[in-house]
Amino acid sequence: MLPPEIQTERLILKQTSNADERHFFELLQNPQVVQFCFDMPTPDEIQQQLECRLAPWNTTSTHWLSLSVYEKTSSLFIGIVGFKMDHSHDDQAEIGFLLMPVHFGKGYATEAVAAIRNNARHTNNNRPCNRR
Repeated sequence: MLPPEIQTERLILKQTSNADERHFFELLQNPQVVQFCFDMPTPDEIQQQLECRLAPWNTTSTHWLSLSVYEKTSSLFIGIVGFKMDHSHDDQAEIGFLLMPVHFGKGYATEAVAAIRNNARHTNNNRPCNRR
């Protein structure tokens, strides 16, 4: 299990909760965010995605662990970073992120991905996370 909160120099990552619903909808309804990832989801699809991400997660889960990312000094919502184990490919992991456009280009995605990767490595008995 990953810790309930991961802190980096500038960020706080914590498991997405019902309190993040407004931010989650704003993120997934932003054309700049979704344009290179997937088609614009409907509100019902966003609600389903949120509910899936609220489910308890552990290293044997088949769904995404979703962490909401906040700026440490201002508590501003930055976006989400996710982690999903691929048990069909020697326990490789997939990491993804979506950020609000105002936060593009600040290195937040790199910082958040490194934090979740490092924490996942320790959770996975220090086995290296394979790269695809």
